[in-house]
Amino acid sequence: MPDFLPELGRALPSISEGLLVTMEATLLGAALALPVAFALGPASRSSAVVVRNGARLVVEFLRGTSLYVQLFWLFFALPMLDFRLRPTACGVLAFGLNYGAYGAEVVRGSLTAAPAAQTEAAIALGMGPGLRLRRILLPQAYALMIPPFKNLLI
Repeated sequence: MPDFLPELGRALPSISEGLLVTMEATLLGAALALPVAFALGPASRSSAVVVRNGARLVVEFLRGTSLYVQLFWLFFALPMLDFRLRPTACGVLAFGLNYGAYGAEVVRGSLTAAPAAQTEAAIALGMGPGLRLRRILLPQAYALMIPPFKNLLI
C-alpha cells in the first residue's frame, strides 16, 4: 500500500468540499455571464450611438482590466463604499461580469456573421430591430456561439 493513501483519505472531505464550491461558483458565474453577454452583445451592434458606445465602453473596460483587479475591487474597494459582499459572491460577480464581457464579443461576432441578405430581407418585410434579432439573426447565430461559449465555460 503506497504511503500517500492514508493522507489522501484524510484530505478527501476537504477536497470534495472545495470541488463543490468550485462547481457552484462556475455554474453561478456562467448563469450571470450568459445574460450579460446577451445584453451587451446586441447592444454593441445598436444603431443608437449612446447604446452602442455605452455597451462598448463596458465590454472594453471589463475585458481590459484583469480579473484579479476586478476581484480586488469587489472585495476590498466596495466595502469602503459601505457595500460588502461575501467572498463567494465577489467571485461569482467578478467571473460573471468578466466572462459576460468576453461572451458579449462572441454574441456580437456571431450576429455579425449572419448573412447581410437575411437582415436586408427582414428590413424589407418591415420587421423592427427586436423582432429581426429574435426571429432572424439569433437563430442563425446560436450555432456559431456554441463552441466559443464552451471554451469560455472551461
